[in-house]
Amino acid sequence: MYRETKLDSHVDTWIELTVKLNVRVLEIYASFLRPYSLPDVIYDAKKLTTLRLRMCKFEFDISTTAIRFDCLEDLICVVSVYQMLNCKELSIDPRSSEIYP
Repeated sequence: MYRETKLDSHVDTWIELTVKLNVRVLEIYASFLRPYSLPDVIYDAKKLTTLRLRMCKFEFDISTTAIRFDCLEDLICVVSVYQMLNCKELSIDPRSSEIYP
């Protein structure tokens, strides 16, 4: 768990590395003081099967961000924030783990 805003770029880099290395389980527990904004690279995780988040913020433009969790089986979000631009409705296809506007 971290609380410092100045650490966000380091956490972003760490997440980019986990995606590159095809990590299967990722847990991010941010501070209760403010949500951590997930980097867009998280949506490209091809081997991720389990994603556990606390105080994380999903923030993306659905018209420009491709979201694919090809192998995601478990998604656990505790006190998470979702901000999607250009999206009136959101649905998740559990068979493909893709998110559709």
